[in-house]
Amino acid sequence: MSFVTGKCSGSFTNGGMIGYVMDGKTDKAITSMGLLIKKKGATLKLVKDSGFRVSSIMTRFSGVKETRYNLGKKSFIIHHIFLAACLGER
Repeated sequence: MSFVTGKCSGSFTNGGMIGYVMDGKTDKAITSMGLLIKKKGATLKLVKDSGFRVSSIMTRFSGVKETRYNLGKKSFIIHHIFLAACLGER
């Protein structure tokens, strides 16, 4: 919510979030995050019918998504990057 409230977005129009997926199942994490974002769309001030979508700047990478927000006086885009964590042997 820090981007949406302006705490971390200030005058910027774009921000980013990196998610390290500890079990390596990035597709599952993306699906879960997409459902949560859709459910919380109004609270998040998501642009109507925009949802969790393919990145407009990295279209060929399935682990990169974006969400678009209407923050009143400005629009804001968050770029979400999902990375499978390499934990190695334990």
